Amino acid sequence: MTNSKSELINEDANEHVTNDGIKRIDSHYISHELFHLWHLDKGFFFNVKELLIRPAASIRTFINERRDQHMKPIGFLIFSAVIYTIIYNNFKPAATTPPTDSYFYGTTVYAIQTWFQKNFGYDFIVKSFFIACWARLFFRKYGYNIFEIMTLMCFVSAQGMLLVGVILPFTSFLDQSITNILLLGTTILYPVVVLAQFFNRAKALNYGKSLLVYFLGGITQFLLVIGVGLTIDFVVGLFK
Repeated sequence: MTNSKSELINEDANEHVTNDGIKRIDSHYISHELFHLWHLDKGFFFNVKELLIRPAASIRTFINERRDQHMKPIGFLIFSAVIYTIIYNNFKPAATTPPTDSYFYGTTVYAIQTWFQKNFGYDFIVKSFFIACWARLFFRKYGYNIFEIMTLMCFVSAQGMLLVGVILPFTSFLDQSITNILLLGTTILYPVVVLAQFFNRAKALNYGKSLLVYFLGGITQFLLVIGVGLTIDFVVGLFK
């Protein structure tokens, strides 16, 4: 059984709604959310709980059925990023940078790569955008638009940062291999599983597609960093 969406168009309001009468997440919905970004309420704790015990089902409920109990996705993402930043600044792990023998060492590409490695939260958010774009392509038959899939990734990214934030205070006490396993579980396994289950948890192929989508998102981000970095260096070089 798939989660394909059907919709009715309200010509007078010029809005898309599902058969249950709930508005679809589209450009109008996103712009509305931006105006209510800082409306924080008890929905934060509801989100955290639901995204731990039934993440995919909870996100589908938000998109397709009801939203009154949830904290809105953009606000949840930003609030989680603030919490993560506070934890990170107090329990900062040993800094890592790309190897100095990297082909891009000394370039803007290297500087951007280093910044992303030192600012994991932003790296996670940017990567999530590209994951959403690839997910829209690979799971297009389910009928979710790019804004709805970005909503999914907002929830996943926010919860991912919170989970990493829980791990960080214990990294100095744990063996490095255990720390790596925990971080891989929260930054790769969690989003891949939630993405697959969001569309159809019973379809084994979806887990493979979700893993592919995750890595394609990372590769796209990497190529963009290279493109932006080399372009900046080229433009700067013209004025030297």
